[in-house]
Amino acid sequence: MTELIESICGLPPPNFKKFIAKDSQYVFENDPTFNAINLYDFFGRAATVNSYKECYYYVDLGFEPSKFTIFDYSQYAIILIGSLTILYFLFSKNKYILKNLKIAFRSFVKLFIKKSTKTSLFILFIILQNLFIYDYVKTKSLRIPNFVDEYISLTSNVNFYDTLDFNAGDFIGGSYSIFLTSGPISTLGGVLGWNISSSFTISRIANYYWLAALQILFVIILIRVYKLNKEFLIALSFMVIVLIPWWQGGLYSLGEIASMVIFSNGIFIFFKFRKLALVLFSISIFFGKLLTALPFVGFYLFLLISEKSFKNLFSDAIFFTIPLISWMLLVLFNYEDGTVFEYVQSQLDLILNHQSAGFNEDATFSFIELSEVSTWNYYDILRLAFSPLVFLIILYRNRIKIDKKFNKISLPIIGALAAPYLWFWLLSPTKWMRYSQHFSVLMILSLLYFLNSELFNENIDYFLSASVIVLFVENNKFLILPTILLIAFLLYIPKINYRYSTIKFLIIFIIFIDLTIPYYEKDEASKIDSNLKECKMSLIEEACRDAYFQQ
Repeated sequence: MTELIESICGLPPPNFKKFIAKDSQYVFENDPTFNAINLYDFFGRAATVNSYKECYYYVDLGFEPSKFTIFDYSQYAIILIGSLTILYFLFSKNKYILKNLKIAFRSFVKLFIKKSTKTSLFILFIILQNLFIYDYVKTKSLRIPNFVDEYISLTSNVNFYDTLDFNAGDFIGGSYSIFLTSGPISTLGGVLGWNISSSFTISRIANYYWLAALQILFVIILIRVYKLNKEFLIALSFMVIVLIPWWQGGLYSLGEIASMVIFSNGIFIFFKFRKLALVLFSISIFFGKLLTALPFVGFYLFLLISEKSFKNLFSDAIFFTIPLISWMLLVLFNYEDGTVFEYVQSQLDLILNHQSAGFNEDATFSFIELSEVSTWNYYDILRLAFSPLVFLIILYRNRIKIDKKFNKISLPIIGALAAPYLWFWLLSPTKWMRYSQHFSVLMILSLLYFLNSELFNENIDYFLSASVIVLFVENNKFLILPTILLIAFLLYIPKINYRYSTIKFLIIFIIFIDLTIPYYEKDEASKIDSNLKECKMSLIEEACRDAYFQQ
């Protein structure tokens, strides 16, 4: 958001602080030195700004000079629907044209059904896809500003993998400090990238590929276990990470995405490999992000309700505690501020009194206008406030088929998503977007698996599921509405063969296009910056820390 504001309004004046208007009647003072700019929002509302403060305020609300508005969408929608309708009725009345189109389409399909051709084209697509993804991730890694949580996470985990000393320095509490909240699984790629290059940019890029590799590993397992469509899931495994709102948290080596990729996939393998899944759940919490305990609690409570039995409780606890005991042994030998009991007590106090928790005396109610949500655009609110509710409805409506395919996971998934969703929207005062990943990742991955398996009872469920996925397109939002309308056309126009396969291909294609357009919009190719010389010897040194924060 900061980059967007500066690109529209220019650099902020000295000592400028973010301004929040107390009411809609606030009158901004004109700045004679500021060139007036016409701005528009999604609903077509216009504002002429005459000062940096006013410009900042409106851009922060989602206004832009060349905003793609709802009226632009409507024009495209009318043209698309009109064209498709005319073509359909034109061809349906002309049997000769319709016959030849069917012959051409079948010939095209047969070409791709050939295994050798299909495999070659798929490999070619994966290579091409990764060329664009690498450039996209690299450009993002260069443009995002330095972030204190990145330094803390990377430093603590570099030390952990080198010496098992989970330590980012005395300024944050020393070894195994309770303030180190992103565990070792969060940043394995970042650590490898740093050890190879001593570059924060390469570390960020490497951590993206670590997250993608995690997802691909689970996809391969699920393909073998449930006989899923491998092309659709593998093709999306590289791109699904960038669909997650505020996915750059993964570049910063923060723990939310890695933890939830492991946790979400653990749910799908739970009834096939129960013991392994429990270990994975525990790893995602204690070696990833403690907040992942919230979806786990929801999952397990609803699992007990679903199974109507406590017979597995003891054996489940044994396997779940294996990673926990391992972590506590590390704490026992390294924690500098007391005993293991004191560590646990301090950790609980930190969680309950954290500014985002919503459990302390000063956070009895969570006001959206005082949280980060006040800076979100309409798309983010639609994605993270309303899409999960649509997902839960779809999940419940199709629970019989889903449970038959994936072994009674519907109710546990409802619990796993509802727990963090309700906490985020009802309790958390800050509502930081990265915390929404504790339900958005589970929702996105589940929808992909359901779409892949074609489990829905009605076309409306398939339409809503595909539309929710498309809604997470980030860079070129003008693609969203035409794609959703095209999905509706494919689903509801009769006598269309291979409609589900075509929709899956369309989803892959649109997400791919969304990633390729930024490549051609750049003024010049991105280059990886030089390293910080102060950090080449050690991340934990004060000189490195100062150089990072001043960069």
